[in-house]
Amino acid sequence: GGAIGSHVLCDVLVGSLVQSRFFSSHRRSEVDDVHVTRTACDIKAVDPSMGSGHFLVNTVDFIANRIYDYIGSRPDSPIMDYIDEIRENILKGIKEQGITSITPDKLTDEKLIKRVILKRCIYGVDINPMAVELAKLSLWLDSFTIGAPLSFLDHHLKCGNSLIGVYDIGKYIPSSEKQKELHRILNHYVFINSLTDSTIAEVEESASHYREALASQEPFKKRFNVTASHYFLEYPSEIAIGRVQSIADSGDTSKAHPSHIELYNKAQEIAKSKRFFHWKLEFPEVFFDLRGDRWDGGFDCVVSNPPWERIKLQENEFFARRSLKIALAPTAADRKRLISRLKETEPELRASYEEAKQNAEELSAYVRTCGYFPLMGRGDTNY
Repeated sequence: GGAIGSHVLCDVLVGSLVQSRFFSSHRRSEVDDVHVTRTACDIKAVDPSMGSGHFLVNTVDFIANRIYDYIGSRPDSPIMDYIDEIRENILKGIKEQGITSITPDKLTDEKLIKRVILKRCIYGVDINPMAVELAKLSLWLDSFTIGAPLSFLDHHLKCGNSLIGVYDIGKYIPSSEKQKELHRILNHYVFINSLTDSTIAEVEESASHYREALASQEPFKKRFNVTASHYFLEYPSEIAIGRVQSIADSGDTSKAHPSHIELYNKAQEIAKSKRFFHWKLEFPEVFFDLRGDRWDGGFDCVVSNPPWERIKLQENEFFARRSLKIALAPTAADRKRLISRLKETEPELRASYEEAKQNAEELSAYVRTCGYFPLMGRGDTNY
């Protein structure tokens, strides 16, 4: 672990976990070469709290190794045609840069398969932006291929709170025109996934399409932020929520009531501070095709640490890095007495404590009432 809370587990445990998740789906893929080509490279695995990306690295390795073992006994597999094409593109790209020291044998099948799996199959979310960057670095190092640029990963590794957001976004898309816009966003993501990033030009093309997708997603994101914010912000009526959503759709405040503008701004501030994450908007190709909801929509596998932190604020942990005197207080009563004195002695620390406590209480209330977690138990909730 580390100061930012990005934890890792030993390779043996991770490998065992990934194998248990993927074995059955991969076994089904071994029916014929064409089926393997289509399914093995389109497995979708996610870590909703990825930290430094350790689970995802092992997921890439495991899937890539299984594919590599498979093609070892089938050298005429269609997967090999795909890998050979990537190799040729990389060699062409480095030749255009005047580099002649890299030969085809240095671009091994194993490394190139890893690049395909990394770009197409791996998804991750973390509430900590530093953890997202660490995960990218871990995955880049694991799949590093001499002569090839680093794969574009921003479309699949994202910063957000994987618990808070609008999931069933179809209910909140108001018109057929908006549906068409969602299809355009989907097309961007599908196209990005199709690029192998074998050359710098392809990486730049991936980045360009992602920027266009983000621009198109922004009005949807703001609308869904308003929808999710009602768990954390008091609206006077359903009509008011509709008015505020209209501001999100149009981006025009010139004709809006001042109270609605204020609510809209507060909703976006809350969404930013709590890092709302709307899964189907952020990863549309996982859940939709051009006909609407995919019949097989969703991830094939979730690889992650099990929930092990309580949502309830743990005072000892909170003050361990802020005030050892409070953290090491001999009794709970002594600790509460010291906390109460912070109003006079350290008002900024007291404000941080109250904010953390409120955030924990709001999150606990949200997961119990939003309807997305129907199997929630009672008592202190882990996440």
